[in-house]
Amino acid sequence: MVNILIYFMNQDLDFLDFPANCQFSCCQNLPDWLRRVECECSLGFVIFHLNIRSIRKNWDNFIASVGIMIKDCDLIVLSEINISECECPLYCLERFDMFSFCKKGSSNGGVMVLVRTEMRAKQVCNKMLSCESLKVRIKLENKTMDVISVYRHPNDDRDAFLSEIEETIKLSENNEIALIGDMNIDLMQDSNNVVNKYVTLLNKYS
Repeated sequence: MVNILIYFMNQDLDFLDFPANCQFSCCQNLPDWLRRVECECSLGFVIFHLNIRSIRKNWDNFIASVGIMIKDCDLIVLSEINISECECPLYCLERFDMFSFCKKGSSNGGVMVLVRTEMRAKQVCNKMLSCESLKVRIKLENKTMDVISVYRHPNDDRDAFLSEIEETIKLSENNEIALIGDMNIDLMQDSNNVVNKYVTLLNKYS
């Protein structure tokens, strides 16, 4: 059995349908993440997510801050990369395969997934109009995991987003599912009807 360790910054990650062997660590900053990974990374498969808010502006700082610990990550998700698709190849990492989705005609939003080359990840067809997203399929021993990475702009239609997310999840029901990214839905607003629908959706497929 593969232990899965998931590190995320503050509220930048939503998840569902992870196997029982997942462990979650909410890190307040990069030094906190570095400390935890150094102590725990040998225990399993490591997923890291960061809402980078412009990869062009913050890539060098990200690499300098994370440094040698990148080698201990198996899968990295960056949301709100804020570049065009043609720029994405400029932000590759050695021994990682890069997948990206950016909205045509816009340099705002977008997502990037970096997966260890030996995992032989492949991008799966994913047609969502209410957000920027991509689905990457990887093998974990005798299991398959679909990693659905998302960035939803705060002003985009939330009801349409929830409908499309559910349809996307249904297409992966036979696999483990990791839904990772910046949904821009504040779970603290529990009286909000959209929040209730979102939480119900996550619980339904957990």
